[in-house]
Amino acid sequence: MIATPGPWARWVVAARPRTLPAAVVPVALGASTARSINIAATLLAAAVALPPFLDSFIVGTVLVPFLVFSLAATGLNLLTGYTGLLSLGTGAFMGVGAYACYKLTTIFPQVNILVWILASGFFSAAIGVLFGLP
Repeated sequence: MIATPGPWARWVVAARPRTLPAAVVPVALGASTARSINIAATLLAAAVALPPFLDSFIVGTVLVPFLVFSLAATGLNLLTGYTGLLSLGTGAFMGVGAYACYKLTTIFPQVNILVWILASGFFSAAIGVLFGLP
């Protein structure tokens, strides 16, 4: 029995020529991608709506570490899942950024923590460039 091509067949044919990069060729979204977008939208809405109603202890001991570990997991998923590389240097650079934020916060306690989080991100990126260029 010969299967008839689905609506996605024209995208597969369009992806075959070598003249266009793969990022330019449009891809039809499947049901699992739409489900993932719905889950992400629900989690984002919960992340925005819940913290004003929660105790600061719960926010500090549950939500903040959850966000830190989810950021680390997302970075490792990008590195090991999409590229196939096995490198744990991202954890080291995350640690450099965390230590920079800690030291900046203890030296200058009157400055808002969000300023130091952004500054430590740039500091960690600079250390990454310093180790990555040579």
